[in-house]
Amino acid sequence: MKIIHTLFLIFLLVVFVTSQNTPIIGIVSQPSTSKLKRFGNQFIASSIVKWVSQSGARVVPIKYDIKETDLIPLLDQIDGVVIPGGSLPIPSESKFETYPLYQAVKTITQITIDKNKKGESFPVFAIGESMSMVLMAYEQTLQERASSTKPAIDSQEGNDRNRDQVEDHPDLGDSFVYGISKLPLGKLSKKIVFESGVYESKIFEGVSPLLISKLNEHKSWAHFYGKQSITTDDYYKMRSVLNDFDILMTIPTNKKSKIDTSNFENDDNPFTEFVTGKLSVIAAVEGLKVPIFGVLWHPSYNAWEWGKKQSSVCREYECIKLTQVISANFVQQARKNALRKSESYKNLNSGSNQLQPISQVKKFYTYKYDNSFFESYIFQVNPSWNKEESTFVDFFMLLLSFLGFGTTVWLLFVGIKWMFKSNKNSGKLLKEI
Repeated sequence: MKIIHTLFLIFLLVVFVTSQNTPIIGIVSQPSTSKLKRFGNQFIASSIVKWVSQSGARVVPIKYDIKETDLIPLLDQIDGVVIPGGSLPIPSESKFETYPLYQAVKTITQITIDKNKKGESFPVFAIGESMSMVLMAYEQTLQERASSTKPAIDSQEGNDRNRDQVEDHPDLGDSFVYGISKLPLGKLSKKIVFESGVYESKIFEGVSPLLISKLNEHKSWAHFYGKQSITTDDYYKMRSVLNDFDILMTIPTNKKSKIDTSNFENDDNPFTEFVTGKLSVIAAVEGLKVPIFGVLWHPSYNAWEWGKKQSSVCREYECIKLTQVISANFVQQARKNALRKSESYKNLNSGSNQLQPISQVKKFYTYKYDNSFFESYIFQVNPSWNKEESTFVDFFMLLLSFLGFGTTVWLLFVGIKWMFKSNKNSGKLLKEI
């Protein structure tokens, strides 16, 4: 009897230790691209799942159009969230606040703020255009709470950098800030400026000056995807973000900044170091008190995507090292969640509907349809999709992925012309016989 009792205690200890060392990370899905809608209406790229899992985390999916009443209890069972980016269908300013993906991002941001206030670490990592959404959600949440009876996070705790000077600046308004500018990211300077805060940041902890200098030797170590981003001018309009976040990386452009620096006194304004007269794009940020992190580029692509669009992505040691460091640091932030219950880990292992592991979602080889992603987890699978569809369509999509549209159409034209010519010759031969 004593042996059974001892074994049972050992079992409980193993479960407890495992759950404490294995954080559960939620990854938010994205609306399917036009090429992936044949499979289903939303997806998660397999590469982002691998990027999170490589550091010892378990992954659960979060549908971007999930109801808030379902999202909040789900967030209570996990330890952090990753919000992928890419070429998201960002709506206009008038429709932005009703956009389902933004509503989910805003709820996640609010939960992060509230949990942080209680002393619980609930990290959020936003990628690409999602970084802009998270910053806008943060700004809007604090503005709404400041003008209502809802409790708001004390931004003064986050940073004491000349807060009054920034708040009193006449350019700063109280309305919702649509902080996204349309910029062709692919045409921007490939040189990424590492700001001074990068060496003190949590998400880049372990990144040495030597590694950064090696990264700068590569022409394209970061992969950008999308046509919209947040600029230094957009960033400056957000008073709460300006005080509570640190800019870690920027990308210079040849456009002129519209920021009026005449009110800056003795270069003491916290934003002065980023104002050079030229407009810059924000490439990485980190919350000074709230564990919110954002990068404009895609850290998972260097190690886990091999599509045509990622053909120029750096695969060198330094680039892979940076990818791994960021993943490990984010998952480590999730491990700090001391309020997490081992019950969540049990629910994940049992595959309950409330906490579904990513392995229960159907995964497809999607490269021949959309060469941005080799594999994707697809949600709400289209019942009319048939794996045994036309061989011609498969062949066409495969050519399209590897050769591009123009070359593929030309080859098909030549092939059809050859077929007609062959049929004509066959007809003549039959007549002669």
